[in-house]
Amino acid sequence: MNRITRKEFLKRTIGGVSVAALVQSATGQAQKAGSARVSGPPLDLIVRNGKVVDGTGEPWFAGSIGIRGGKIVDIGKLPGATAKQTIDAGGQYVCPGFIDPHTHEEIMMIPDPVMEKFVRQGVTTLVNGNCGHSVSPGNSRKVLEYHWREALISRKRSLMPVEWNGLAGYARLMASRGGTTINSAVLLGYGTIRWVAMKGAHNRPPNNQEWKDIDRYVREGLEQGAVGVSTGLAYIPCSYATTDEIVRVAKILAEYDATYATHTRNSVQTDPTGGIEAIEIGEKGGCRVQISHFAGRFKGALDMVTEARRRGLQVAADVIPQSVSHRRASNRTVQALMVYWPGAFDMSEQELRQLLVKPDTRAEILKKVRHFNEDKTRVVIVRAETPKHKPNVGKSIAQLATELGRDPNDLYMEIVLDDQNPVVFTTDGNVREPRSGGDEAMARRFGKDNVLPEGYWTTHALFGPGSDSLPLDVEEPYGWYEHQRRGAFVGYMKQARANNVPLEVAVAKATSLPAQQFRLFDRGLISTGKAADLMVVDLDAYKFPSPAEDDPNNPFPVASGVSTVIVAGVPVLLEGKLTRAKPGRVLV
Repeated sequence: MNRITRKEFLKRTIGGVSVAALVQSATGQAQKAGSARVSGPPLDLIVRNGKVVDGTGEPWFAGSIGIRGGKIVDIGKLPGATAKQTIDAGGQYVCPGFIDPHTHEEIMMIPDPVMEKFVRQGVTTLVNGNCGHSVSPGNSRKVLEYHWREALISRKRSLMPVEWNGLAGYARLMASRGGTTINSAVLLGYGTIRWVAMKGAHNRPPNNQEWKDIDRYVREGLEQGAVGVSTGLAYIPCSYATTDEIVRVAKILAEYDATYATHTRNSVQTDPTGGIEAIEIGEKGGCRVQISHFAGRFKGALDMVTEARRRGLQVAADVIPQSVSHRRASNRTVQALMVYWPGAFDMSEQELRQLLVKPDTRAEILKKVRHFNEDKTRVVIVRAETPKHKPNVGKSIAQLATELGRDPNDLYMEIVLDDQNPVVFTTDGNVREPRSGGDEAMARRFGKDNVLPEGYWTTHALFGPGSDSLPLDVEEPYGWYEHQRRGAFVGYMKQARANNVPLEVAVAKATSLPAQQFRLFDRGLISTGKAADLMVVDLDAYKFPSPAEDDPNNPFPVASGVSTVIVAGVPVLLEGKLTRAKPGRVLV
C-alpha cells in the first residue's frame, strides 16, 4: 500500500469535497490564533503552551485558549490575559474533545456518571441510543424492561429504582442526580419505539393506529432534543421492520434535519454489509445517514459511501477500531433468546428456560441462535463465580466435555441453566490479541480482492471511529464486557498513524465529522463561541493495553496519555487525575 503525504491526503476528495471542506461547510471555519481578543473580567480558565489541533483538518498552531462561562472566548498567544485557573499544556497537543458516535451508555450513565473509560481517551461527548435502543418513549419501567430483553442490562439493573418519562424526563433525571462527567447526545431507538407502539415484538407492519403512535413518539422525541433515530436491523423487534417502514420514519427525520443511524441488516446475500439498504433509506427518506460499525475492511463498503456522497446523500460511517473476546456470564446467556429467537422477545424468564429444556426447540436453538451455536472448541470458561468450576477456568466446553465423557452441547446447556454456579464464557477461543476479523473469514465473505489492509479505512474522509463500547455494569462487571473497545480511540489513532493519515485529519474525523453528522454545532471545533470541550494529549504516550499486556478478564482497563480533559470549561481530568466534577449533560 503506497503511503501518502499530508498534502496529498488533504487533496483527496469525496464527491468533490475535501476533508477540511466537509467539516468546515457544516461547522464553520474555526477561529485561528490571534483572531479574537479577550476583554472584561479575568477568564475562568486558560490552557497555555499547546499545539492546537482545531478540528478542521488544518495544520496545528502554537497557542493558548481562553475560556469563560463554559465557552471558548479567545485563541492565540494571550500574553496579558489573566484567569482564575491556568493549565500548562507543556507543548502537548490540545484538541477538541472526541465525539463517540456509537455508544450504549444511556442506562449505565445513571449508576456510573463518571464514564472513566471515555474520559481517559479524551472523549467528551457520546451519541447514545444506538442500534434501535433508547430511553424513550414512555415510562422508564417499560424502557428498562426493553433494555433487559435486548440483553443490554441484567434483570437486577432493569429493576433499579429510578423514574422518568420520555427523553425530556430522562434529561431531567440525569440533571437531578448531579449531572455527568461528559455529555450525552441521544438517538431515539426504533426498536424501543416500535415495541411500545405495537405493544409487543410483532412480525408484521404497524397498523394505522400503531403507525400514528410511532409517528407521535418520533416527533415528540425529536422536539425534545433527540439527534435522530437509530435501528438495529439484526435484532428483534427492529428486524421485523421493512425498508419501506423505515423510509416513513426517515421522512420525519428529514423534516427535523435529524440523522438516521443504523446497525444494518446483514442477512441479504446481495448486500453483505447492509449498506445498500441504509443508503436507499436515506435517499428515499431525504435524511442524513450514519452507518454504524460499518465494514471497514471491505472495499465495497468504502466505495458505497463515496458514491452515495457523490450522488448528494449526506452519509458517513463509523468503524470499531479494535475488538476482541466478548465475555458474557452464563446466567445472562438465556437473554440471547429474546434477541434472536422468533416469538421469544415477550416471553417470561420461565418460558425462555423451557425453550432450552424442550428437546425440539433446544436442538433448533443450538443450530441457529447466536451464543448457543458457536463451535464448542472456541467456547472457553474464563472465570468461575463459585468453586464448582474453578478447576475448569481456561478450558473449552469441548475439552471439558471430553474429560467428563459428556456431549458438548448438553454440557453447555447445563452450565447455562445452572444459576447457582455461573461462569463467564468467551466464544472466540480466548484469543489474546485484537483483530478486526481474520483475513480468511473476510475473504470468504467479501471476496479476496475486496479485503483492505488493517486500518485503511482511516484514510477515507467519511469514515471515523465509533467504539460501540459494551455497557459494562459497575455493580455487575462480569455480566458482559469486552477488553479492547474501551480503548477504541487509541486504536483509531494508532491505525491512522500507521496509514499515514495526518494528525489533524485524524482528529477532525473524531470531532467535527461526527459533530456535523449529528448537528452538534457547538462542539467538535476549537473556535470562539464553541463549547469548551477539550483534551490535552501526549500522542507518544497515548496507549491502551492489549490483552497480551493486561489480563483480558479485567473489565476495567483504561487508556493513558491524556493529561487533561475539559468539559464545558471545567476540568474533569487534571494532571492525569479524575476531578470528579460533573459538568456534562444530556444535550437536549
